[in-house]
Amino acid sequence: MKHGKGKYYYMKGELYIGDWQQNKKHGNGQYFYKNGDIYTGAFENNLKNGPGRIEETNSNYYVGT
Repeated sequence: MKHGKGKYYYMKGELYIGDWQQNKKHGNGQYFYKNGDIYTGAFENNLKNGPGRIEETNSNYYVGT
């Protein structure tokens, strides 16, 4: 069971680095998408939830909740 801080590499070529709680993304972390986009922010119960920033490969970004 994943709990605490760690990295998880997905078979589809994506990566999560951050906090885990009871085998779910929960807390602060970064999610690296296969297309190069990066989400940095809060997760709750395996979903993006709360303040965060998404950076797209084309240099666009969004900061919000």
